Amino acid sequence: MALYKLQDGELRKLLSACRKELPPKRISKSDGGGLTIYFNTNGKNEWWYRYRIGNKDNSMPLGTYPATTLAAARDKHAEARKLWKDGIDPAQNRRSQRATNIAAYDNRFEAVADLWFKKWKDGKTEKTVLEKKKALDRDLMPVLGRIPISEIKITDIIRAHRKLEEKGIHSMNRKLWTTGTDIFSYAVAKGLCERNIYRDTDFKAAFKVNETKHLPTVDRAKIPELLRDIDNYKGEYAKLALKLSAYLFTRKMELLEATWDEIDLDAGRWVISSSRIKQRNYDLIVDLPIQAIEIMRHLKKLANGSGYLFPSAGKKGFMDKTAPLQALYRMGYSGKMCMHGFRAMAATQLKALGYQESFIHRQLSHINGSKTHAAYFREQHLEDLPQRKAMLQDWANYLDAIKGGAQVLQLKAG
Repeated sequence: MALYKLQDGELRKLLSACRKELPPKRISKSDGGGLTIYFNTNGKNEWWYRYRIGNKDNSMPLGTYPATTLAAARDKHAEARKLWKDGIDPAQNRRSQRATNIAAYDNRFEAVADLWFKKWKDGKTEKTVLEKKKALDRDLMPVLGRIPISEIKITDIIRAHRKLEEKGIHSMNRKLWTTGTDIFSYAVAKGLCERNIYRDTDFKAAFKVNETKHLPTVDRAKIPELLRDIDNYKGEYAKLALKLSAYLFTRKMELLEATWDEIDLDAGRWVISSSRIKQRNYDLIVDLPIQAIEIMRHLKKLANGSGYLFPSAGKKGFMDKTAPLQALYRMGYSGKMCMHGFRAMAATQLKALGYQESFIHRQLSHINGSKTHAAYFREQHLEDLPQRKAMLQDWANYLDAIKGGAQVLQLKAG
């Protein structure tokens, strides 16, 4: 069968005539070998390849004219005709290839990460979700986003994380490595890739890591002096925040973001919502010692209608998280004490004074392990409230005593 019957000039003249006046019926022109162009009555001009396979007539579109030129149509026709000669249905082959391409598109890292993220974010705080999404979009997607997850190589991963290392953000880099590992584990479980290549490389061998540094806290001998320095500090809100941190040893943001609707001063109880603490499976109950209630009553007078214990005219509405730390620095405790140090101080001293570690850890809301462990932890957190209430009051009395110079050797340990 003769090929290449058509000429560009002939097609251009026919196109011009059809543009001036639409043909009353469809015009077809053959280039040979099944390649045909149709000038339709609706003004649409199409290339088609017509062939027989399995004793059946078949056809497949090859583009529109003039967007698909005669030369381009011939190239597409030659590819399809080669498949036909090999016994492959070119139209079916195209459909299969398109399905493969779509699957590859849907399996891109960014698509898989999005599916993982929707599952992961359930039960997380809004702040945590936003931070995770921001880190993914900023640090992993530019390098890995458009690559099908099954085609990502360890060199791609190294390239993505190297940028964070070069910025000196080592702790964030480690967290993001864990996130990437989780995304690949999800992909393996869904059959989207065969292995988790994040596990093929040891993070510490590939990247710099921050040396573990314990947050500073004062030792037993320095506690009385610290408490007296806090009492003498001139900044009212920062001083009261530090005093409450010493008595209650909650996390910094649990205290600074505290609102009055969480606190019942008459009952002497502060209930921190699970949405505001790291362990999101239970509310943290803090039965307030008398000293903390007195401080909070004073804060209530200062609040001037604000919903926060530590109000601020700033955008967030509560005291900036750096204010208490700056107060400690001004007292001369830079590198010696921090807000988290009050938690370490309480844990160390209460243990030394004979209190059960389980009470201490539940008051610190320290929890690790499975969901089963978390459920057990929550039940125990509710059951031992009386003991922990007594512990907090004893701790506050102990601090007041040593601040005044008393030599307290032990407490009424529970």
